[in-house]
Amino acid sequence: AKTVEYGLAHARRSLESFSPEEVIRAAKTALEFLDEDWDGEPALEGEARMVLAAGYRLAGDMPAALREVEGAIEVFDRLGERQRALEATLAAARAAWQVRRTEETRRWVERGIAAAESNDDDAHLSQFLALAATLANLRVDYATGREYQKRAEALASRDASADGARGDVPEGGRVVAGLANRPSVATPIDM
Repeated sequence: AKTVEYGLAHARRSLESFSPEEVIRAAKTALEFLDEDWDGEPALEGEARMVLAAGYRLAGDMPAALREVEGAIEVFDRLGERQRALEATLAAARAAWQVRRTEETRRWVERGIAAAESNDDDAHLSQFLALAATLANLRVDYATGREYQKRAEALASRDASADGARGDVPEGGRVVAGLANRPSVATPIDM
């Protein structure tokens, strides 16, 4: 149990520090213990596969990332974790799109749209619709692309009006970016 706990914690920290080799190593170690003899939380296998997929994505190995996301979706579906399965489906659609597997992307997008509609999850639905519009336009099915785009824009405007009604505008925050080389100056103005 401690190997899984610390392995996943190390993999997540390595992901934050842009170290794909460490992410992959730690997540694989955790997955070794998440076998049929595992007595702990069964959803940890899905989480470990998602972290491993993020490591592969960071390393540029999109087919391996897609394979791990598919494994996570199977775990979350088996456990009835609909929201996690939806998030993993979006990750699968993005990974498939990134390697330009258009038919596979379309399959994940269609599955994601159906799942997001059944969960009343407008945030994920708008992302699936935007990707569906792009795919339809690439297939030269402009009418379908426009319909998807209209639906996505309607969701975005509805969300924007709801945010405007509350008046909540988030302030502050933190930006993290990986750099290949050490910057020569500390602040952009000194450049």
